[in-house]
Amino acid sequence: MEAVQLFNVLSPETVLLDVEPFESKEVMFQLLCEKFLEAKVITSIDGFIDALNYRESLGSTYMGHSIAIPHGKSSVVVKPGICFCRCKEGFAYKSHDEVGQVTLIFMLAIPEEQPAEEYLQTLASLARLLMHDRFVELLHHVGSYQELSQLIREYKV
Repeated sequence: MEAVQLFNVLSPETVLLDVEPFESKEVMFQLLCEKFLEAKVITSIDGFIDALNYRESLGSTYMGHSIAIPHGKSSVVVKPGICFCRCKEGFAYKSHDEVGQVTLIFMLAIPEEQPAEEYLQTLASLARLLMHDRFVELLHHVGSYQELSQLIREYKV
């Protein structure tokens, strides 16, 4: 089984560039979930926030290097989705027992029926992509959904 192609689950409604820093992770969750709702990725903001918080209870989604990958698997997710958010400045992202300054967020929405193996492969694909320093550097400069989608395609993820 192959991981979901990241560029196939990214949409213009779920790419937010140069956002003011968030007061908290919870405020960020709310805004990004609103974008998922607008893009028809989820059917319930509260339901998906519950899934995100459950995942947070299992371990940190702070990846270091100013990057966070909050994600959740839920029945309120009707299709796989990724929300990318780049903040103008870092904000304190508290996850599990870690706190770090975050400027880049990739939030993943995974349908409950998606096989665990496929879900894990999607996360692994994103993690591999974020290991490329040049890719991460370019994330700070993309100016549109189209540029972000093209960047992901160029890195073949």
